[in-house]
Amino acid sequence: MSRRFLLVMITAAGVVAVAAAFAQQSRPYNQIMKDVGTTFASLKQNLDANSAAAAAADAAKLEGLFTETEAFWAPLDTQDAVKFAKGAREAASAVGTAAKSNDMKAAQASYSVTQKNCGNCHCAHRKDTRKGSLIKQSLRCSFFTKLPEKPTALRLPPGPQKPNPANPPTCPTQPHHH
Repeated sequence: MSRRFLLVMITAAGVVAVAAAFAQQSRPYNQIMKDVGTTFASLKQNLDANSAAAAAADAAKLEGLFTETEAFWAPLDTQDAVKFAKGAREAASAVGTAAKSNDMKAAQASYSVTQKNCGNCHCAHRKDTRKGSLIKQSLRCSFFTKLPEKPTALRLPPGPQKPNPANPPTCPTQPHHH
């Protein structure tokens, strides 16, 4: 077998693996992230208003959304993203538990843990553009290097957290990619 043929076969296998991973998704990742952003903003408003029941409902919805997020990242061999999604899911669960007990101080603290996990994942895996966001191609997944410069299927809508040039995000758990 020639090297070229072998390379073509390996690339084809990678494309099939990516297609299979995306086919297993029950809905597009950008829709999951859009729902996370909306629900996360609602949770913050409800926590600030001391609306425990509404905050608990938002936290329960976030748990499900972060479960979907974990499922998205798991087949892509991005263990840090899976860890961030799991941490966000667990923190959202803690928000719900605290809100149901009317312990809004504990709910706020768990909200901050959720926010930190989201921020770390976005710092490591999200590239902001003028038209929205993309999943960074600097992922350790070799098959992502074969995607076009602007993979429209992975385009994320603008989220509620806009980067602030005066206060750039830091990634304590990941090297900063630019």
